[in-house]
Amino acid sequence: MIENGRGKAMDKEKQVEVLKYFLGRIYRSDKHKRQLDARITDIKAKGRTERYPVGGDPASIRCWVSDIEGRLWEQKREIGLEIAQVMDILDYLPIHSVERQICELRHIDFKPWGVISAEIPMSRSQVYRRYRMALDALLANQRVQAVMKEYEGEYDKYIQRRAERGGGKQHGDFSK
Repeated sequence: MIENGRGKAMDKEKQVEVLKYFLGRIYRSDKHKRQLDARITDIKAKGRTERYPVGGDPASIRCWVSDIEGRLWEQKREIGLEIAQVMDILDYLPIHSVERQICELRHIDFKPWGVISAEIPMSRSQVYRRYRMALDALLANQRVQAVMKEYEGEYDKYIQRRAERGGGKQHGDFSK
């Protein structure tokens, strides 16, 4: 168990769920990045064909589009930082280990378990067992524990939002 900064200790299973949530940030960030890319492309296209803001002169339209693009690029930069944080955590696993390979295939390449078991190759149950070993190894690291303490509140909010939307159980698979 690790202290969560509020004087309470997180149980082992919750630590694992917070870590999986943290590792799933790349998937969520990649999805958001693709949405921002599409938005930038759309704004540029509309800026060339439509006149916004309505009644604005071409210079103000270009300035408006440029401002929006700047904000979107800043969001993309923040997403890049989130991806780097996840990769930093995975660096605590030995570079040539099967456990790291499984985590990279799952959380960086977004591969489903069936594809991972074919690429390793080993059965899905063996892959998942090694994945769980990787999570346990990561949680044995004090630096990883400290990061998980920081993200426990974010994870709790995520679970609460899921429950409010009827998303089911207390803890879950949120990487995809």
